[in-house]
Amino acid sequence: MISPQALHREAAVQLEIAAKHHRLAALLHDVGAPLHAGAQANLAHMDAEKALAESDRAVKVTLWLAPEEADPSPESLAHEVS
Repeated sequence: MISPQALHREAAVQLEIAAKHHRLAALLHDVGAPLHAGAQANLAHMDAEKALAESDRAVKVTLWLAPEEADPSPESLAHEVS
């Protein structure tokens, strides 16, 4: 079984990859290459979707492992992130 930690780490990796594609898309727009920029933006979008899917899986695995302890609401997690 895959751990929630592994899923969160994979989500973070996918977000980093998406950010790189977004930065490259911006640079390509700067140099006047909108078609190439669009291709990079599409890659960024796909990687961001992968990250969201992994995040969703991590939440579901967490709820499955410890349903009585898990509170995935943003309000309950806000203090842990800051």
